[in-house]
Amino acid sequence: MHDWWLALVACAFGKIIWIPEATILYRQHNNNAVGAKRFDARYIASKLGMFGEMQTSLNLTAAQAAVFAENFPTSPHAAQAARYAQLPDMNYWQRRQTIVGERFFKIGTLRNLAWVGLI
Repeated sequence: MHDWWLALVACAFGKIIWIPEATILYRQHNNNAVGAKRFDARYIASKLGMFGEMQTSLNLTAAQAAVFAENFPTSPHAAQAARYAQLPDMNYWQRRQTIVGERFFKIGTLRNLAWVGLI
């Protein structure tokens, strides 16, 4: 979750840019709790019915958004972070409306379909 936190801070106080070359070494293995995953049909099929895992991910990122909003209340992104932090407490339709209205999207079409449709 450290990379999510760094992205929140970088986005709020600077900017995030894409660099085409790797600048650090990253060790990826089958037992990683989180990390780079190939998001294809096989991965989606393995995750069908994994509502609890998706809910846990939402809860963790929402908790970080709440801490961000509390620690950086003068940031222009504090209000948006606070709204993201409220997602776990919303009902199904409120959550969808907020995700779309605030543009809380993920990278990639398949991830967004899962994000908006399954959580």
